[in-house]
Amino acid sequence: MSTFTYVIYQNNARLEWLTDPDWRKAWQARTEAWNGYPHYPGNHPEYGWSTYNYHTDRTGICFASWQRPMLNVRIGYITYPHEELRASGLRHYPADHHLLSWLEAKGYEFDVLTDWELHHDGHSALKDYAVVLTGTHPEYHTRQTLDALQAYRDGGGRFCYLGGNGFYWKIALSKEQPGLLEIRRARGRHPCLGCGSRRVLQPARWRVWRALAAQWPPAPGAGRRRLHGARRFRRFLLPHQAGSASGSARCVDARRHR
Repeated sequence: MSTFTYVIYQNNARLEWLTDPDWRKAWQARTEAWNGYPHYPGNHPEYGWSTYNYHTDRTGICFASWQRPMLNVRIGYITYPHEELRASGLRHYPADHHLLSWLEAKGYEFDVLTDWELHHDGHSALKDYAVVLTGTHPEYHTRQTLDALQAYRDGGGRFCYLGGNGFYWKIALSKEQPGLLEIRRARGRHPCLGCGSRRVLQPARWRVWRALAAQWPPAPGAGRRRLHGARRFRRFLLPHQAGSASGSARCVDARRHR
């Protein structure tokens, strides 16, 4: 489970909540109708907002910690209120919990590993498993977590990437304060340079993993760090699906049939 990503997004007070009264009312109505988790981070700045928000002086927030309440890391927390745009409206842990519920409902035996174990135990945390699944949004990683996943995949492990926006930003962990994370974004819609070029937790370049790919061993496939070996697939339609009278299956290019 992508616990580093959960922490980076923890208590995210979205711009829509802060600036759009209609969006705020829609979120409240959807949450009440669905019996969702009712406490929105925008109403609770006392817990500290996310690295996608800003300090009162408009500088970016660079640090996050799981040693504080995380209002949006709750089962039933709804991120987006408009079903026609965002379907269930769930994101991060609430969305990942659907996968856990599905595995339980289907009777699959499984263990839950977090980014913390992956960072500290490396490939040894994964090597005995026949299949490893990601969650829905495994975005934030350390070098150790990416190396562990790549070693598992390159060693013949079945690695299933079930997310979007994955393996993108680089973060650092504090050795002295467990649970404290640092992120510096010099680009994108949510820059958080904080104290400029000075890195507090890790003396390394702060860029997305894609931009740092030259530092790592090459890996085939697609993705932010070319980790998961994804490629275009071809699926076959059965005769009744293809509308064919000849009884033979027809191949469809997935790029034109999504």
